[in-house]
Amino acid sequence: MQANTRLSFGSILFFIFLVFKLTESIDWSWLWVTAPLWIPLAAGVALLTVALVLSVVSALFGVGLDVRYRKRRRRWMQRRP
Repeated sequence: MQANTRLSFGSILFFIFLVFKLTESIDWSWLWVTAPLWIPLAAGVALLTVALVLSVVSALFGVGLDVRYRKRRRRWMQRRP
């Protein structure tokens, strides 16, 4: 069996930046040389944080509940004697 050894665009870009940094072709901080590795991770963490905050707000304030269900229940309650 062959292992799948595809590299992502970020990994390839990191290796290019690494070669440039080690050959002193660029004078960048190591923070920016490694940016192709950590920026997608940071973006994913940010998106998960936003999703978590939105779900907590929704749970606390009842936002996002099924409006049709509430309307049907209200009509049913009005019809009851």
